Amino acid sequence: MIKLPRFYRYIIYKLYIWSRKDDTPVVNVIGTLTLVHWVQLLTLNVILTFFGRLFFPKATNVIDNSIRDHLDDKRILGLYIVLLMVLHYFLLYNKKRWEEYIEEFKEENPTEKRKGSILVIAYLVGSIVLYFVITIVLFDFLRFMIE
Repeated sequence: MIKLPRFYRYIIYKLYIWSRKDDTPVVNVIGTLTLVHWVQLLTLNVILTFFGRLFFPKATNVIDNSIRDHLDDKRILGLYIVLLMVLHYFLLYNKKRWEEYIEEFKEENPTEKRKGSILVIAYLVGSIVLYFVITIVLFDFLRFMIE
């Protein structure tokens, strides 16, 4: 299996350490990563939709309507999220490997811990904030171009 990049191993380590006090730290880590990756996929969708509308306005309307009809069904949307969570579980979770992540990063000094925590929180919150910023900025720009 491919070794994850160091920053990603660190994200898993931090999320796991933060949620170890709970009964289900693995579910918390997988759930958090699923949420963040879902929002990142939505961000990518917004960017692709923007460029599609900008360069192919007639074709994009058909595609947008089809995707919108598909995602308006809450059961299908829920199924996508559950499938993404299951995929994350099988791709990312390995008890032995996660124990290696704990060993790899347990020697952090307090400064490194603080800096690492800030970076992980920035990644998690930044991914979600980026979605809303990009959605607002790109579609306001598009509306401005159409008028």
